[in-house]
Amino acid sequence: LSVLVHHQESEQKVDIPDAVILQLENSVAHCRFLGSLHTGRSGQLPLVAVEMGHPTINKANADFADVQAYMAEQAQALGLPAIKRDWSLVSLSNRHLVINMDKVDRELILKIGPALQVSKLWDGINVHIVAPKAVSEADRRISAQILGSPIEELYEVFVWERGAGETQACGSGASAVGASAFHSGLSERRHWLGIDMPGGRLYIKQEQPEDSVTLAGPGQMVFRGKVNI
Repeated sequence: LSVLVHHQESEQKVDIPDAVILQLENSVAHCRFLGSLHTGRSGQLPLVAVEMGHPTINKANADFADVQAYMAEQAQALGLPAIKRDWSLVSLSNRHLVINMDKVDRELILKIGPALQVSKLWDGINVHIVAPKAVSEADRRISAQILGSPIEELYEVFVWERGAGETQACGSGASAVGASAFHSGLSERRHWLGIDMPGGRLYIKQEQPEDSVTLAGPGQMVFRGKVNI
């Protein structure tokens, strides 16, 4: 990894080590360079892992019982029993509702996402609808090459973000989905999970319940600017 530093009229290239610590306003982000990822659209991109923090799931949230009652009400109002049957409340820097379903699509998130924003429990919340997806041999081969071991589980996820609406991807949301899957006890913690959002694929790992959730995905230039030092 490298960054261009501009000082007055000079330009200097500064090397950054494989592990990078970013001081944010209210937290610290630990990032690691895992290697290169080849994509059809963007060519070769760096694969970066970020420690996303430790999740608080379901009953560990003080208002979980109130959210249970709310989800039951919304399931009836929307005519969607699935959103009462299998969901998780995950706090991971912000709050997420992870709803597991047999099948998901864009029309469904456009129905569920806005409906769950209105509640006395919150001023909006991130909503993710999730369905299992078949893992192909190509998925296993690619993940083994870039992560060191193949994924055994893959999920399709659609996102409604608090204050923004439908979005193509959400890093904390993908982490919440992965943490929820591991918390269920049905996913093996020794494996990475694959998360497919409309914007692309991310990978999640949390080896122990007390560990931070690790998010891995491609890094890509999104803007360029100058800072006067």
